[in-house]
Amino acid sequence: MENKIEALEAEEIKRLKLHCADALKLWKQGKEIWNSWFDEKLEYEIDFRKVDFTKHIEKGATIDFRGFKFPKGTVSFVDVNFGDLHTNFDSAHFFGYVSFSNATFGSIRADFCGAKFDGGVTFWNTDFGKGDIYFVRSNFTKGADFSDAKFGNRGANFTGSNFSNGEIIFINVEFGAGHFGFENVNFNGDVDFSGLKVNKDIKSVSFKNSSFNGTLCFSDINFETVVDLTGTRLAGHVELGEFKCSLKVRTKNILFLKYLVAEKHEDRFSFARLKELAENNKDHANALEFHANEMRAKRWYNKDFLSNSILDLVYDKLSNYGRSLKRPLFCLISVWLFFSGLYFLLSPNIWISTGKRIEESMAFSGGLLIPLFPSSSVARSEGVEILFFNNLSPLLHFITSSQSLLAATFLFLFGLAMRNRFRI
Repeated sequence: MENKIEALEAEEIKRLKLHCADALKLWKQGKEIWNSWFDEKLEYEIDFRKVDFTKHIEKGATIDFRGFKFPKGTVSFVDVNFGDLHTNFDSAHFFGYVSFSNATFGSIRADFCGAKFDGGVTFWNTDFGKGDIYFVRSNFTKGADFSDAKFGNRGANFTGSNFSNGEIIFINVEFGAGHFGFENVNFNGDVDFSGLKVNKDIKSVSFKNSSFNGTLCFSDINFETVVDLTGTRLAGHVELGEFKCSLKVRTKNILFLKYLVAEKHEDRFSFARLKELAENNKDHANALEFHANEMRAKRWYNKDFLSNSILDLVYDKLSNYGRSLKRPLFCLISVWLFFSGLYFLLSPNIWISTGKRIEESMAFSGGLLIPLFPSSSVARSEGVEILFFNNLSPLLHFITSSQSLLAATFLFLFGLAMRNRFRI
């Protein structure tokens, strides 16, 4: 019985708790005192909940946790207000679980560079404020949860960080108008960025040269810029459902001409990579969208822009790169009506009624529009006989040939859109 009591007392000793006032008092003594106070063999609960650090340090000072070691157990920064002060957790080491849920950072930067999170970390609903946020070369051993967090207009930098195990969750996170860098990051677990709320003025989002060893989810997101996934290595499935990217453009002038050109020519590589990922995942609709933006990013940067770029622009406007059914159909109807009116005006047959002349002109134009139907041949023959007395002048030969060429072009574009629309 005595042994059992001693064991329970020993277990109780291993679960030490550092309450808010004591934690603050110890923190104010600096890193050396803090790190020497803890026994790495024991577990602690360290509680900074609801602390307003602006009331505990001088204005303009730094909330300094650089190099602090947090022992095994649970550390809580829940509902903490860091205020408009520089917050520095560089090289901090959390051996246990830590929560920054509902914490608030201000307009000055927050640093977590080189920080180590061994027991899992959550930044659920954390407001990172308007300052720069740095997680450069941080290490997340058991995943990380940033769900519903808010990043301001200065962006966030996770370059070179390592997510060793566990899920990496950025669901419903708000990205402001800054730069968001996830370059050279190692993601070993499943990554979920679904439902991101992205500011329309966001400057960039880059995952360049990062590794994804689990699944990657980018569903239900609308970026007003292109996401850079060039050089990434992906071992799992990529989900791009309802994922939209836009090409940022600017106006360029040459003499009296104005035209739109991509802000960054290198965006073509980003869209090419997205197209590749969509094709690998049999996501045909997104593959077409990314291809269209890739071509738009290339346009006007080529040396032979007077040929290739103009043809590319025409293809874009007439068919949205083979995706629009309405545009070529509208063009077909316009060609039919325009040439019907032209044949009506050029017909020398004044002995038939106006109504009959309109009817024959429209039938003749329709016969040239869709030449493969058997009735089209009859319409053409009757039109030549009734409207032009079986005598087509060189001008009429040129006009009918031009209509046939235009019709063939728009029929091809309509058929291409049908194929792309129903492609499996």
